[in-house]
Amino acid sequence: MRTTFVGRVFLACIVLLAVMPMAYAQDTAAKGDRQSAVPRLYVATGPTSEADLARLRAAIGKLAGVQKVEARAEFGAITVTIDGDGSSTQSLFAAAAKSVGFVLRPVSPRYYIATGSEVESDLSRLHMALEKVPGVEQVEMSGRTGGAGVRITGVMGYPTLTAAGKVAGYELRELASYVAAGSSAKADLDRLHAALGKTAGVEQVEMQGLIGGATLLIYGDVGEAALAAAAKPAGFALWSLGSPSGPRVFRIKSGSGTLDSEKLRQALQKLEGIGEIEIRTDSDGPQLSITGGSAQPEGILAAAAAAGFTLRPVRTVALPTLTPEADRNTPPDYDNRVLEELAVVGMPPPDFNLLSKDGGTQIRLSDYLGKKPIVLMFGSCT
Repeated sequence: MRTTFVGRVFLACIVLLAVMPMAYAQDTAAKGDRQSAVPRLYVATGPTSEADLARLRAAIGKLAGVQKVEARAEFGAITVTIDGDGSSTQSLFAAAAKSVGFVLRPVSPRYYIATGSEVESDLSRLHMALEKVPGVEQVEMSGRTGGAGVRITGVMGYPTLTAAGKVAGYELRELASYVAAGSSAKADLDRLHAALGKTAGVEQVEMQGLIGGATLLIYGDVGEAALAAAAKPAGFALWSLGSPSGPRVFRIKSGSGTLDSEKLRQALQKLEGIGEIEIRTDSDGPQLSITGGSAQPEGILAAAAAAGFTLRPVRTVALPTLTPEADRNTPPDYDNRVLEELAVVGMPPPDFNLLSKDGGTQIRLSDYLGKKPIVLMFGSCT
């Protein structure tokens, strides 16, 4: 009886988890004040004939809140752009695409180090040159010593992008961070380093050992799939660390005209999950940086305003690094982040893998089913 009861509780949790995001999206969309955070640019793999692409557009276009769908074969991939109000989620887009024979994934930002002038007018020229590259959707840039950090969202050719940078007087190098789960022994890590260095498109590999493997910073025009394939024979599973969040940066204006750094610091420290606070002054005036934590920007702005300070958010580009965020679990690959198989009441639950916090062990649900009672607890930081 106990195992049966726990199994039913588990299935109920799975079903509830599947239903809640759709119910939430419908509820918030009905309020009319929700700004969609669903990605609009995707890349798909599947047949490329116009008839197949038309079926893909039709399948996604039937979803709630979708206003416009574009699908076209370009740059060696199928690019899909979806405009809508956020009523349908990324998972629903993927499921609709799968129903007509496509695998759909959101386009992740790509990061570059631009080496060249630090002069603002030169950086503006680089920004405009990159925006004109075919396939580029968005360009964000932050000045840094010796050039700039650049974040680009789009589906475009690497040679075209670097050529545009060169015309503007800059050398662009793409970089991304990864975690490799496996042995921590130096000989094994050296073998991994050598295998990745031989992968086509890789220009440079930096590595930092950790319990259960290593973190990696890889320069060059190379995809995660190619790197994962190179890492596997060396005994490692490899995944992207995703987009770096970096510090939240604000310009500070004091109501009294004189900055009382300690007063501002004390006001912010009262916020739950504030993270690490740094206040400094540069050529543009006083600046606040908050690294880590879970406090939301609106809470930070309100706490500062209550203490007599006005904060103006500054958009910055945080480049990938070898160091993952504090207490961050190493992420599984995309196929394990999205559970496509539906749970059915009275049937065994869909199987899935989890990666342990140290990155060295994979845990599979089916290894425990039927052997002992299982309770899965679901929660949300929001």
